[in-house]
Amino acid sequence: MPTSLVRRAFQLKQLSVLFGTSLYLLAPGAASATKPTVLPLVKLSSVRQAQLHIPEICASLPTPCLPASTGAWVGKGRPAGPIYLIDAAKPMLIELPSWAPSESARIRFWNFDTYRHSAMTVTEDAPRATPSIYPALYPVSTTDNAIALVHSTKEAYSGGGASFESADFVALKADSQWTVIHQAVPFSCWEMIRACFYSDAKTDKSPHCHDETTGTLSIEFSKGTGSSLDWHFVWKSYRWPAHVPKSQAVRSRVQFVASDQEKGFSPQCGPGFE
Repeated sequence: MPTSLVRRAFQLKQLSVLFGTSLYLLAPGAASATKPTVLPLVKLSSVRQAQLHIPEICASLPTPCLPASTGAWVGKGRPAGPIYLIDAAKPMLIELPSWAPSESARIRFWNFDTYRHSAMTVTEDAPRATPSIYPALYPVSTTDNAIALVHSTKEAYSGGGASFESADFVALKADSQWTVIHQAVPFSCWEMIRACFYSDAKTDKSPHCHDETTGTLSIEFSKGTGSSLDWHFVWKSYRWPAHVPKSQAVRSRVQFVASDQEKGFSPQCGPGFE
């Protein structure tokens, strides 16, 4: 291999390590070395957030964000950026290309303050709840991403409780536009039901006095049409029944498709199609 090509390959490898990006992203058209996956966002320290001057950025936007409820994040393994600001109160997502002030003209943002989540029910006694932006990017193609707008509900039981989360996945488009690509997808859940009572003879001898269940969504990606990616939902659950040792807890993994998402969560803390 010519010396110049060897040197170029070494430089690309250095950049890959430094910025946490794949060679595919640095050199479009090359074969991707890794499978597409969810990119978690990591919150910046208070010192680094102060360096961004978030109040000034918020004020400069056509639709200002709220500095008090806005935090700064970067992709895991990508400290150089882009940088993402998440305003939890609206909610709102702002993308900064890099740390350089000269890049301010290229800031992109998506405001979801009027978005109504598919899982929301609005009554006079229960006003519209604000969905939250989950700190992660979900690839919809080799160049575009989506985010999860999450709706949470909680229930309190005697000696237990439950929480349920449902996600609407929204593809981020140019000019602050977005497109909803999946709705009411089970996202996570937790449920604990008390199983020991004072009048129950099992109470003193039971190795476990609650029926516990947790569930989380995982997404796998494969090549679709053109540059698009197909999504494959996987529901991972864990159940520890009452009155049995933890060694008898059961883990399960269930695949489901987009048409199943309308079934949502069942009262047993899982998508109804398990």
